[in-house]
Amino acid sequence: MKKVVIVFIIIFAIISITRIISINRSVFLKPEQLPTVAPEQLKIISTNPHPLDEATILPTQNIEFTFNKPLFRSQFKHKFDPDIEHEVEVIDGRDKEFGQTFKIVFKKPLELGLGYALFVFTNTKTEGGLFLDKEYVFHFQTIKYKGF
Repeated sequence: MKKVVIVFIIIFAIISITRIISINRSVFLKPEQLPTVAPEQLKIISTNPHPLDEATILPTQNIEFTFNKPLFRSQFKHKFDPDIEHEVEVIDGRDKEFGQTFKIVFKKPLELGLGYALFVFTNTKTEGGLFLDKEYVFHFQTIKYKGF
């Protein structure tokens, strides 16, 4: 009887050890086997006009940007080349300072037939500290006046 109990204990121990080993193999994956999850980043998901890059716009036309996450208006870091006097407005936010869609309103009409570049910088960020995934550069021009 003692021999039968010892055999069962040994069999139980062997089964337990093989299960532990097989579980450990599946839990401890090599780094290249681990699924990669890209860190969440702030992105521009749409513009108006769309696409803005290489667009021809009216001298009085506004430009809009929509981000995938809301941010404060003051954190929308951008620059025009050549420099253009403008204001940035939040058009879909909880107030005038925080939202996902921003409208750039030019203080005076743009010059006809002139090309512009708009840079949206990577230090644009959300309240939670998510930074813009890359620097965006949009080239656009105003309509040309050809006369009569």
